[in-house]
Amino acid sequence: MLKGKKILLGVTGSIAAYKAAEIVSLLKKEGADVFVIMTESATKFIQPLTFSTLSGNPTIDNLFSNNDKIVIKHISLAQWANLILIAPAMNNNMISNPLYQQNVEKLTALGYEFIDSEYGRLACGETGEGRLVNIEDIVD
Repeated sequence: MLKGKKILLGVTGSIAAYKAAEIVSLLKKEGADVFVIMTESATKFIQPLTFSTLSGNPTIDNLFSNNDKIVIKHISLAQWANLILIAPAMNNNMISNPLYQQNVEKLTALGYEFIDSEYGRLACGETGEGRLVNIEDIVD
């Protein structure tokens, strides 16, 4: 099902960022070509080298580097990808924020698909909505 698909995986700053490495591994196992794009804060939780090694592609952790051949990387990568995958994990207060909810509604109305987060123990020690869903569910 994923064989030959070009997937751009976005990784942001969260303790759950390390789980993205398993997502890359499973996507590659299914035959996908994966590029990872990371925020600067994500690099505090997991190193770009991990994703480059697992994906076989360079990891993008600076969209606006002056030394790169791809001048406008975010546009080039979006055009390259068949699928852009972002699997959010966040504190329950963030997920219940009206701005987050409004953005999800807008994107859903435009045809984007979301896999809801899970209820469970969060990194902050609280229990609530916002836990990253099972990795296999994301890849499926």
